[in-house]
Amino acid sequence: MRRWSALGLAAVAGLLGIVAVVIAEGESRQAPPAPPAPAPFREVLAGTGIVEPLGGSIAIGTPVAGIVATVNVQPGDTVRAGALLFRLDDADLQSQRPGAVAALKESQARLAQANDLYRLILNVADPRAVSEEETVLRRTAVNVAAAGLVTSQARLTQLDDDVARRLIRARAFGSILQINIRPGEAASTSPIRPLMLMAAGERLMLRVDIDEFEAGRLVPGARGVASPRGRPTLQLPLTFVRIEPSIVAKTSLTGSNTERVDSRVLQVVYSFALGERMALVGQQMDVHIDAASAEPAK
Repeated sequence: MRRWSALGLAAVAGLLGIVAVVIAEGESRQAPPAPPAPAPFREVLAGTGIVEPLGGSIAIGTPVAGIVATVNVQPGDTVRAGALLFRLDDADLQSQRPGAVAALKESQARLAQANDLYRLILNVADPRAVSEEETVLRRTAVNVAAAGLVTSQARLTQLDDDVARRLIRARAFGSILQINIRPGEAASTSPIRPLMLMAAGERLMLRVDIDEFEAGRLVPGARGVASPRGRPTLQLPLTFVRIEPSIVAKTSLTGSNTERVDSRVLQVVYSFALGERMALVGQQMDVHIDAASAEPAK
């Protein structure tokens, strides 16, 4: 009996040893932590920032409801002002155009006929051969035909304007962030989420949170660099834009165990080029600001 107990204890000890070895090997295979970012300045003021469009985000909508016919851009595309983003189905309007064009031509012909008849009366050699009533009637016919021509032109112009309203174009230079529509879907004038989301402008900005206890060290115009999370050795040069003149509650959390959720921050805005090292809107970055010197804002 004692022999079997000893064998059991030996088996348990061996099993525990195997488990310990497996755990140790797993820990040794884990990726080493990323090295800390080198301090770029002698006196550093640290903060975290969120990438935003410098010109703001534009929620693309439509002035009229309709069925999406084509989507002419893709996420990530850079577009200029006036570029076609998407088109709504306009078959109902296009079917009305031939009739509107025909009505315009008819109105033009009526006006030409009324003018010819009126000129005939005016060119009669003996004015006594034409009554005053006939002259008034012919002149009135010209005015009526002219008004009809204006009406026909207005109808055709309105039809063309309605067609143009179904062509949704970019109002400014920027890049496409999101596309939430597809051909065949119904586009509403008041959607739950934007049909498209566009970043306006040629540059991105970084809205940096500085703890209120460190705000006194911030110098207007101070230089700064930003590093994407997970790539501390990559440092993007920043251009100072402005300091928001108010202390606000911190809304962007980094996930650090030592971070306070009730902290208040001063926000400073920096900018950098739109395609700089694949920085993306909404990306969080670590920011280092030179607390010892400043340079004039550009």
